[in-house]
Amino acid sequence: MSKNSDTVNIRLRLSPEDVSDIEMVREFLGLKSTSSAAARLVVWNAKMLANALRSDGMEKDEAAESFSGTVSDVVADATRLAMRKFILSEVGK
Repeated sequence: MSKNSDTVNIRLRLSPEDVSDIEMVREFLGLKSTSSAAARLVVWNAKMLANALRSDGMEKDEAAESFSGTVSDVVADATRLAMRKFILSEVGK
């Protein structure tokens, strides 16, 4: 099985406002392209929404723990990327 067979390509049609918002996030996170920022945002949002939807069948404590785990993963990713951007900007000075 080739490496590419494990992925799915998605084509998005974005308004100029959407692109502007994604560009702002891309710059903040220090990502290389608008498409990499869009992909990251899609995955983060999907994780958050999927966990919230899965929590409907869970006990209250289980759902809270699952959701907080997802939130902490997303925050950790954002923090790591923001720190990388900061470090790279400081090295460039």
